[in-house]
Amino acid sequence: MSAAGCHQRSPPLGKMEFRDVSGYVRRLNESSTAEAAVIRKQIAAGSTDLAIERAAAQREGIPVFPAQLARPNVPVSTNAAQVYQKLAQRLTSRPIKREAGYLSWPLTAANVYTPKEIEIARRQLADNRDCYNLIDQATDRVVCDFGRNWNQGPAVLFPEYSRMREAARLLRSESFLLAREGSYAKAVSELARGFRLAEHAASDPILIAYLVGIAIDAITLAGMEDILIIAGPNAEVANLVRRTIETHKPHFSLKKALFGEVACFQAVSMDMLRRGRKVQDFESLAAADPFAAAPQTSREFTAAEKRFLADWIDASQARILRDMPRLIKAADEPLQVSGPVFKQVADNTPPSNNPVSILHDLLVPVFSNARSARSRAEAQALAVQAGAAVMAYRAHHGSYPTRLEQAIPQLSPDPFTGKPLKYRREPEGFVVYSPGAEGTYDGGKPGLKRASREVCFRYPPPKPTRPNPPVTATVPRTIRSPVGTNSNEYAAPNR
Repeated sequence: MSAAGCHQRSPPLGKMEFRDVSGYVRRLNESSTAEAAVIRKQIAAGSTDLAIERAAAQREGIPVFPAQLARPNVPVSTNAAQVYQKLAQRLTSRPIKREAGYLSWPLTAANVYTPKEIEIARRQLADNRDCYNLIDQATDRVVCDFGRNWNQGPAVLFPEYSRMREAARLLRSESFLLAREGSYAKAVSELARGFRLAEHAASDPILIAYLVGIAIDAITLAGMEDILIIAGPNAEVANLVRRTIETHKPHFSLKKALFGEVACFQAVSMDMLRRGRKVQDFESLAAADPFAAAPQTSREFTAAEKRFLADWIDASQARILRDMPRLIKAADEPLQVSGPVFKQVADNTPPSNNPVSILHDLLVPVFSNARSARSRAEAQALAVQAGAAVMAYRAHHGSYPTRLEQAIPQLSPDPFTGKPLKYRREPEGFVVYSPGAEGTYDGGKPGLKRASREVCFRYPPPKPTRPNPPVTATVPRTIRSPVGTNSNEYAAPNR
């Protein structure tokens, strides 16, 4: 590619659109701007840079090909995956019916139910005891390996994930009913299976598994809050909840998830694009790309366009792969360490009309949001543990402590601030909270429900209300993991 002479006025470079690659290549070759020169150089060096970045990643122990994600075979007798597959088949073939009215899953302390609805719920759970038996079998096993064929890349399906989330809701509903009956110890022990569920969901080395695990963890933590609320200031129950969270809450590794993003989805997705022959073959990337127009035709690319696209794909993959070792190294570090690294990588982005930055622009914010999701999960677990300790203190002393340290002298620091969680006594109770990623959350006000991104435990909670009518249609969802997956989709707590 050669630039036009400086005496000629350069045409506007614009942004690359897959329906007009020839026009973009023409403008790129004719442009004499410094920006165009940089883009030409990056694309021309794409294959060389990709080989260099792959070798550098492998030296850091980062897998760059799907086969490197393979795990040793797990005996069927000890593998929870086959049990989850049976559970998914059962829930798909015979979904749990939703009765008319306001009953929906999970049952929560935030809602008011009529005696008839509670009786219906008990009957439904009893009628689906086989599902609970499968959940018990799966969560009694330590190892979970679904044996995915990672060579399929974005075509890999995860039919178990939505059903595993449904299983977590069933556990929360069962524990809610047990707590209402006063069977607090059994409610806590059954609900604790949700932590193993979360750990199993996150066992796949891929970002979507990590996010589903965090979502299931959030459902389980919310169930522990329900038990505390139903029991009130009861030292025995509060201490049991606190110890259970401390002992069983899983650790989520973003580092492992990013390994899969490099070796599976980035590598295989790019190979799929390399084999693309028509505009429509790039539709998924164009749809996720904030500055690419949707393809208007399925015409086949010309030979010249294919050569340019091959170099562009190499350069784009090399661009994101260059940053991955830094992100992976920082991924599981405390937020005070990882935050600046992720921000620096996100800020070190070429201008938005540089096509080499498309993949980088799509993925780095997703990875950063995933890191924040884990911090929220860790902070909420600490808030519930601290809240339980305060309620136990109230049961012993007849009043709430003036300082959090009186109830729980040693508690891990807030992952967002590196400092102790905030604590405030209120007219009728207390609140424990984290200022959050922005450092602006103040714990809210009594009587107001917290938003999904806010971290706190308040007692007494807002007054329960009638739930919204449930959606009657049950539509099984098979989860895929497209390029640019929204990291918030599966991390929502579902309280």
